[in-house]
Parts: sequence; structure tokens; C-alpha cells
Amino acid sequence: MEKFEKMAAQGAMAMAGGLVVLYAVLLFIWRPTVTSGAPGATGGITPLLWAVLAIAMAVPVAVLAGVHVVFARDLQGGAKPMH
Repeated sequence: MEKFEKMAAQGAMAMAGGLVVLYAVLLFIWRPTVTSGAPGATGGITPLLWAVLAIAMAVPVAVLAGVHVVFARDLQGGAKPMH
């Protein structure tokens, strides 16, 4: 199992980075447009709703990325006795 700990740690760090990149890409895709808040506009997201979305998405992304970083650091530390 020791030979896979380094790869598992790298995978956990990659997962944390991938979550942050996915968060940034989704915020870019869902960004407000020029006509999104205009009177008579039929679609789009307003800047206020986009900010609420960004904050609401940041919480689970930060928790998941943080857990993966802690898990990777634990794996990099090597095997530890259970007692």
C-alpha cells in the first residue's frame, strides 16, 4: 500500500485543484450579460443573483477542496500506527 500513497496524495491534490478550476469555469459560464438586468429582458442572470450564486457555490467547493488537501497531506505523511 505504501507505493500507492504518493499517487493517491497527488490525486487528492489534483481533485482539489480541479474543483477550484470547475468553480471558476462555471462562474465564467454563468456570468451576467449586458442585457440580463435590462427592463424587458427575457433571460440571463442579474449581477446580484450571480453574486449570490458565487457565494453559495463557494462554500461546498471550499469544504470539498479543503478536505482533499488535508487528506493528501495525511497520505504524504506515510503510514502511522493505529494506537
